[in-house]
This record gives sequence, C-alpha cells and structure tokens, in this order.
Amino acid sequence: MISRADQGARAAASHCGYPSGSNRRGAMRSQIRTLAKPFSEHDWPGLTCPTCRDGVLGAPSIVYENDARDPATDAKFDNDPTAPEGGFHGHLVCSRQRCGAWAVIGGRYTTDWQMFPGNILDLWAVLEVKTILPGPSILELSPGVPEPVRREIDRASNLIWLDPQAAAGALRSAVERVMDDHDIPAEDSNGGYLTLHNRLQKFKQKNQQTATLLMAVKWVGNGGVHQSAAMSADDALDTAEIVEVALGALYAPDDSAIRERAERINTAKRLVP
Repeated sequence: MISRADQGARAAASHCGYPSGSNRRGAMRSQIRTLAKPFSEHDWPGLTCPTCRDGVLGAPSIVYENDARDPATDAKFDNDPTAPEGGFHGHLVCSRQRCGAWAVIGGRYTTDWQMFPGNILDLWAVLEVKTILPGPSILELSPGVPEPVRREIDRASNLIWLDPQAAAGALRSAVERVMDDHDIPAEDSNGGYLTLHNRLQKFKQKNQQTATLLMAVKWVGNGGVHQSAAMSADDALDTAEIVEVALGALYAPDDSAIRERAERINTAKRLVP
C-alpha cells in the first residue's frame, strides 16, 4: 500500500467557491463532468458540498492500494515505476469551517507518466471515481423543489458514478414524484395502475413544454430500469440536465413581490416600500 496524500493535497486547492446564477450552474456542471471520465489526480474538481450546498469539497486525502502482481507472469512487474494500478479510497472535507462535512470517495486508478529533459520521470495517478458518499448533487435545485423529488435526485447523485443506469432510474422516479406533487393520479377511475407515460400525458394537458422534457427523462429512465443497454455517467448527466431545466420551470422562485414593488415605484416615480 502506498499513500499519495501529499500529492493529492495539491489537487483542486485553489477551488474555494462558485460564481452566482447561470455562471454558477455552468461551473458546477463543468466540475461534475470531470468525474465522468478518468482524470489526473492533480486535476481534482471543486465539488459543491452536499451538506451545506455552499462550501466546496476540496482536494482529497487519498490512499492508493496496488493490485497484487505475479512477477512470474507480469512483464511490467520488474522495476517498472509506471506499473502500479489498483484501487483508491479517501475523504473530502467541506471548505466552510461552520460546516466541515466530509464525504468518502473510492474508485480505480492507473499510473501515467512523462519524461522530462535530464531523464526526469514524472508519475501521477489517473483516477476513475466509482463512488462519492454523500454524493454532490448532479444538478442545481431551486428552493421550491419538494422534498420527495429532492430525495430521488440525491439518490441519483449517489449512484451515478458506480451505476449510471440506476441513476437514470432514480431520475425517472423523480419524475413520478413531480407527478404526485402536481396531483396527477397514479390510478384510473377503476383503481387500476396508471403508468408514468399515462400520467405524463395527463400532465401534458396542463404544461406541454415541461411534460415534453419529463417524457424524455422517462424514456431514458426506462432504459436504465428495464433494459441492459450500456449507459455512461455522461449519459446520466445529460439526463440530469433535462431534469434541471424542467424543475427550474416548475419550481421557479416566486418573484411576484419584487415585480409588485417595481410597479409601485413606477407609479410613484420614486423609491417606495
């Protein structure tokens, strides 16, 4: 077992927060997307803390566990510094002192290298994340999103790196909870079960544009739940972005008080309460 905690501590040390608004959402997506493919240990992304949702889970402390090798059969075993590969595990800590929450991480790693002048060999681990618990949210949620929907999003966020298909199924379940929140019945007049497809068709009569978005999530989720087709973390993240747009439309913050005050100011032609 070899520890590279000191090397890992350099990764993402400069990540201390996100901008606001749409720029924040774009930054979050970029950081989350980093985890969808193997990346250098020095490029660890700044991830939003899943506990306080304000701080950043900074550079991890990582322990690397080498796979066992047989020197009799493994040509790379003998004195090859680029040979190590295996698993890694560690933890991340929120940057906000008042929070201090942590998350555990784990996955697989290989070793990459580059030779510099003077026969200087630089080695680094290439990480493939398989789990982060609790997982940073894979999408930005407005405060009005109901708790049952949030729970499914959290479940998808925990599953996506290990099992993207299961994450897509959780996003599909989030659509079911949205239907519940909008009083779309789960049974017909005879007490029979209504499929999510049928519920979305009913919801389409109220909100066609958002129903179209959620129907797409349903189709992808069906593939995750009922089929064995390959699905990558990137595919699941694409689906999460559709969910984010739909939820943003359905649960947008209430700005009516601000609009009403603007009307009062315009009428009075001065600053008024």
